[in-house]
Amino acid sequence: MNRAMVKVMAALLTFIVGVAAAALWLVNRSSPKVDTTPAPLPYCEVARNPGQYHGQVIRVRATLSFGSGGMYIVEDCDPVSSLSSLVEIDGSGDAFPKARNYVDEMLTDQTEVQIRKVNAIITGRFNGEFSNGCHLPAYHIAAQNIQVVSP
Repeated sequence: MNRAMVKVMAALLTFIVGVAAAALWLVNRSSPKVDTTPAPLPYCEVARNPGQYHGQVIRVRATLSFGSGGMYIVEDCDPVSSLSSLVEIDGSGDAFPKARNYVDEMLTDQTEVQIRKVNAIITGRFNGEFSNGCHLPAYHIAAQNIQVVSP
């Protein structure tokens, strides 16, 4: 009788564990997935407040321009200052990126230079103290993710 009781208890315990596991699986499977990603900020909000965002991972919506010297955000955020950013893929190399053709391609009107532009959401670490001069990008974004929104 003792052995029969042990077998019944083991079978009952196995059944209960199986039903509990199936119930948990069904509950987790049918739960809607909640997107916890924050909405992107307008780039000009970040560019006008570099001290507030310096060193932070930001998520911005901007027009991303591709030139031979790299990727840039050049938007009309300020009528006097150029509040542009150099955008590089995080970990892509140089600690002090060079914007070789920035002035020629982005700041002057050269019709022979072909610049590609896309609307994008850029997520990355913002450097609000990047500028090395008045004719270079004011800021730097070490991009962790670039999502093209439109061509």
